Amino acid sequence: MIVTDLHNMLDIKLGGLSPTNSTTTGPFYKAQIMSTDKLRLLKQSIGNYITFKSFLSTTTNKSRAIDFIQNNRNKDKKQVMVLYMIEVNDQNTVQELVQPFANITFISCTTHEPEILFSIGQIFQIHSIDQDETTEIWTIHLQVLTSNDIEHLRNLTNYYQDKIIGTETLYNGIQRKVMFEPLTITTFVTIGNYYASILVKDYAKAAYYYEKFVQEELESPDNFDNEYRSAFDLPRIRYLYHLAHGFIYLQLANIRFEQRKYLEAFEYTKQAYTAYLEIQYNLHQQTLLVPIFNSFAKIFWKYSEQYDQATQYYLHALQINRNDVDTFINIGLTQISSEEYSHALNSFSTALSILETFNGTDYVSTGLIYRGMGRIYQESKQIWQALIYYLKAEEIYKYSIPSNHELLEEIKDDIKGILNVKDHVRDDL
Repeated sequence: MIVTDLHNMLDIKLGGLSPTNSTTTGPFYKAQIMSTDKLRLLKQSIGNYITFKSFLSTTTNKSRAIDFIQNNRNKDKKQVMVLYMIEVNDQNTVQELVQPFANITFISCTTHEPEILFSIGQIFQIHSIDQDETTEIWTIHLQVLTSNDIEHLRNLTNYYQDKIIGTETLYNGIQRKVMFEPLTITTFVTIGNYYASILVKDYAKAAYYYEKFVQEELESPDNFDNEYRSAFDLPRIRYLYHLAHGFIYLQLANIRFEQRKYLEAFEYTKQAYTAYLEIQYNLHQQTLLVPIFNSFAKIFWKYSEQYDQATQYYLHALQINRNDVDTFINIGLTQISSEEYSHALNSFSTALSILETFNGTDYVSTGLIYRGMGRIYQESKQIWQALIYYLKAEEIYKYSIPSNHELLEEIKDDIKGILNVKDHVRDDL
């Protein structure tokens, strides 16, 4: 009841506002301490839309918002200071907003400061994100969407839902009705990701769901009728369309690689590469190409042992992102295969350093690195060092993956092999 009353009160207040009233135009400010992971996600979503799960309290006093966030800052490197800056596109369209907002200073506990409250469900578009190098505060520029904007989004959502809602035949033959979130084919992709993950590795089922996505044959945004083009944010739709297809093709390439079907993996990687090249966001496009180059490199090495060709692709990946852990892990594995043990150790050490700096919770990758380093020492006949790193990998796997997972079984076999070698050495002595 309180939530409903508050919403209705905002609606009444909004109805009495004049178009020239400062609370109808903004900008409005909201200060917040945010994790670097969430900020990274928002930066990747510029042009996209967000909403808040509760009433959004803002102020027109920018200085007060900045003071608040600076007084609450901490030394945690994984957290940043963020200032939402919210604007209404046109003061004459205030009455067309999806949800009401109003100046509630007269009932606020901070009557000395103007408080503007947005009701639940208001939708905002992320226009830009930038940082003030002096204050180190990130400003996220949001635009309030009107009902007309929402109608355009609804038209697009309806198009995609018409294509992807219906009866889905699951892998086990069971049929059921499915619903998908707007702009994504959630069921196919999510279930495919689950089966393809390193924790499950059921590649047959993963490929089944990924291929169902491809078989849906969503109409390309370039084929939309001209009469509807003005209703859609075509650059954004093209981005989503090609991003989704590039991701699926790359996942299928990884699956075929693990199944040692290298020619199929190569073809899927080429399709992913072609899809990502269609994306017009240059910086993001470059980032997406990193796993593409990794995939090409792995295929060239495994299928034809073209070490020089593989190296060129790894270099392309590193030119885009010098801090990509997967690239250094893959380079290390390739160098082990070519018996370049000292170089492989350097690659794994670099990957470990990056993980510790940027993502200390990626336990599976950390385990892979320790196991790779153990293998290097084993191949170099440094048995005790090999055992130390194998034990480190086992310890990480014990609390990061299921007890019956094949990775845990493999590392146990590695440890048994080392212990057998140690016993033989002792017997020889």
